[in-house]
Amino acid sequence: MHTALIETRTLAAQPTAVRRAVLESTKLTDWLPGALVEIAEALRLRRNAPNGFPFARYHSTTTGLLAVEAGFPIPTRVLTDGLVQASSLPAGPVAVTMYVGPYDRIGTAHDLIRDWLRRCGASPDTEGWEVYHHPPIGDPDNWRTEIVQPYRLTTSATRR
Repeated sequence: MHTALIETRTLAAQPTAVRRAVLESTKLTDWLPGALVEIAEALRLRRNAPNGFPFARYHSTTTGLLAVEAGFPIPTRVLTDGLVQASSLPAGPVAVTMYVGPYDRIGTAHDLIRDWLRRCGASPDTEGWEVYHHPPIGDPDNWRTEIVQPYRLTTSATRR
């Protein structure tokens, strides 16, 4: 496992085409690849090419299930239908790190960002997302996943 340093960026809002699901976390590895293939095919049929790597964004639930939104960034908003839903990734400051390794150890990269935010007097603004730069084939030690976490400075940090 290799995790690079944290960098900051300021992002513009990004339209996305996604599929959404609420499922047990153990079902995610079965659901995610199929959802991404279906979205890619739907975009191809619409002649709307993604303009970035696939991503997944996880949302908190009170039921113990995982709410996930997975898809692709696209140049313009899509019309929602039974297969593809329109969504967006938020604008604003983000902390980013690149994790290299198998998904079952990716929590260390999320912990690294949380620790960095705390040390910088910041806190998560909304749910973060994972950008998959390498398909989950071949040697898992070489899989590249970018972790993106929107943040806001806390009141005490903005007074410095």
